Amino acid sequence: MLIKLLILFILILFVLVFIPIPLKIKINYINKAFSLKIYNLNVINKFNLKDNKPPLERKKKSSFLINNFKVNLKSLKKLKFKPHIKIKVKLIYGLDDAAYTAITYGLIPTLSTFIFALIKNIFVVKKKELHVKPVFNSFYFNLEISSIIYISLAKIIYMYIKLFKHS
Repeated sequence: MLIKLLILFILILFVLVFIPIPLKIKINYINKAFSLKIYNLNVINKFNLKDNKPPLERKKKSSFLINNFKVNLKSLKKLKFKPHIKIKVKLIYGLDDAAYTAITYGLIPTLSTFIFALIKNIFVVKKKELHVKPVFNSFYFNLEISSIIYISLAKIIYMYIKLFKHS
């Protein structure tokens, strides 16, 4: 009986460590309302950024975070085993002027290429979709990002060791 429980425990541990688990994340931003869902559970329903700190204190902290981010990004690029991601972006937007909306409609795919290249440094992108729908002659903004990240506990441990080995 004890051997069966031990084998079952080792099997469950093996599955948790080496088999990737899908993590479903959905981000919505509609008319200044931000929501974050993980497995369709609301993590953040409404989010407002209000910062009452003096400007000098924020600047020192942000420069430290930017430098730390650059170091971590360089070490993330060198990783052999990265988590896989499927990402879908749906953007419905409109500006008051139809000409400005048309110009930004041409710029958005170019900007998305740079954003997907940045994501590709951190993840292995399995599938990416970008749907852009302009709404002419009215001001409207709706951004919906749905992603599934396949990550295993072994990859998390590997990434953690590699990140803090370089920093």
